[in-house]
Amino acid sequence: MNFEFSQKIFYGNTILDWLISFAIIISSIVISKIIYWLFKNIAQRLTAKTKTTIDDIIVDMMEEPVSLAVILIGFHFAINLLNVSPAIDSFRGKAFQFLFILNIAWMIERLVNSLFENYLVPLTEETENDLDDVVVPIVQKGAAFTIWSLGIVVGLNNVGYDVGAVLAGLGIGGLAFAIAAKDTVSNMFGGLTIFIDKPFSIHERVRIKGIDGKIEDIGLRTTKLRTMEGRRVTIPNSSFIDNPVENITSEPTRKIAQTIKLAHTNNYTKVGEAITFIKMILDKNKNIDKEQSIVSFVSIEETGFVFQVIYHILPKSGKEIFDTQTEVNTEILTTFEQNWIKFSYNVFPKV
Repeated sequence: MNFEFSQKIFYGNTILDWLISFAIIISSIVISKIIYWLFKNIAQRLTAKTKTTIDDIIVDMMEEPVSLAVILIGFHFAINLLNVSPAIDSFRGKAFQFLFILNIAWMIERLVNSLFENYLVPLTEETENDLDDVVVPIVQKGAAFTIWSLGIVVGLNNVGYDVGAVLAGLGIGGLAFAIAAKDTVSNMFGGLTIFIDKPFSIHERVRIKGIDGKIEDIGLRTTKLRTMEGRRVTIPNSSFIDNPVENITSEPTRKIAQTIKLAHTNNYTKVGEAITFIKMILDKNKNIDKEQSIVSFVSIEETGFVFQVIYHILPKSGKEIFDTQTEVNTEILTTFEQNWIKFSYNVFPKV
């Protein structure tokens, strides 16, 4: 009775055929799990004992694609045992070839990506040049895109599609696509312009379209910077072509210009002492360019004697620039107070 039941036809195949196919699929899944476990618990332990890390990378990157390959093979043989229509059988063969080739592409992409992450990226972090920090991620993404593109092309070619005709057919909609993607193309050209002209690098402070911040990441389409308020701003690369970019980090010095007013109660001697004291304060500050400091008695006004003080702070971070200004102003206040030099009521007005 059971034998007769197993020989009953169901969708063109006996119950026994369906059960065998189902058993093959389940077995392939179980075998894939076993292989994955062997990679995780045995192969990785063996490679961990070697001096090199390349074998660890290869084993780690192969475990999932190999497990998937076993499942694909199981499905292929399971369906091959069944009596199906020629159309379905043809589709099964083509689908298996295409998916198997994509699985190989996935394994290669994982391996290449892991080599970048474990070898090239650490090398870029050790160098002082920021250009490789930008180029390596782009090359990494480009390599992944190339591998997947080749995998798809080879897969389509193996299953009988004329890849050349497909690509030619895509050209019909190329114009419409180009119009729709013109912003993306413009941003990519902007990214190439940044890499070629190098108006700034990662970690440098720039100002563009009123946005002031430090560059955190430079991509093909967008550039990300962190503003002085701590906010992250994403700017399309095309903006760096159409707008002037001010690289604050590259300034040779930070020019500081301020006006100091002394009260009329100061006599001529006190005015001369004030000039001498300010020059001494600027000369002894190690953060100030000694050759570009100017202290000038520029005018006599109703509100007091007016001095113009100009000095240049050597290139440092924004915090150190403010610290230097604080040091200079504090020392001027202290020195003037000690020597009875009186300020006018309008002290340090903005220029």
